[in-house]
Amino acid sequence: MNDGDRDEARRFLTGFEQRLRRSLKLAEDAAGGKAIAEQIDEMRADARADEKKRHLKSPEAAFLNHWVAPALYEQLRAAGLNENDAKAALLAESHTSLKTISGGPAARPVAFPLEKKMGVPAGETYARWAGRSGGQPFTQPYPDLAIRHPSYQIVFEGKYFRSGKLEYAERQLVAAIHESLFYLGVPEISARGREWGYDYACLVAFDASADATLLTAWNNLKGTKAKFWDCANLHVVLIGARTVSG
Repeated sequence: MNDGDRDEARRFLTGFEQRLRRSLKLAEDAAGGKAIAEQIDEMRADARADEKKRHLKSPEAAFLNHWVAPALYEQLRAAGLNENDAKAALLAESHTSLKTISGGPAARPVAFPLEKKMGVPAGETYARWAGRSGGQPFTQPYPDLAIRHPSYQIVFEGKYFRSGKLEYAERQLVAAIHESLFYLGVPEISARGREWGYDYACLVAFDASADATLLTAWNNLKGTKAKFWDCANLHVVLIGARTVSG
């Protein structure tokens, strides 16, 4: 990782954020002002009756697969990649439903001994390693989305926050940032024809709560917000339901 690649990665993420905000605003305008959260509810209702739309069944999946993944693909094209290279560069958990824009899965090809969840008891982890818990001793890191551009590799964690008081939102924000940064600590590896290794992370969250408590939790950090990129290579995109163009 050099300073030039780091600056290029930041420009990519800034451009992606602007593109995503525009896309959400245009979606509301095209729907006669219908809120993104309401559109997501309608997508989920359709998905329950159509197996081909299974990648839109949860609020988070609908947000990521309908808006975030296409915005990433378009930003890769804007960054100079042709259609085939942009598709190959975009990896997605729901890649089988996004075949026109995604080239494969975002999962690490080899499992890892630790999980992304915070606060897992050490005894529970040891029991899994020892085969006492009934699960696999190692689990496969599987981010929502990732891009492997020739100059920078970025992993994406997506969240859709529906409701909750400020204290709850603060905890959810910490957990989401922890999960995003977890992937950066998982070692590089090449296996099964796939590459894993990321220097940058991006948390993409949509706050659909009535009081915008997740967005408030983020904005309350004030001067600390810039440090997530400066100290941890994490870019945070947090969009409130009432400020999709803000």
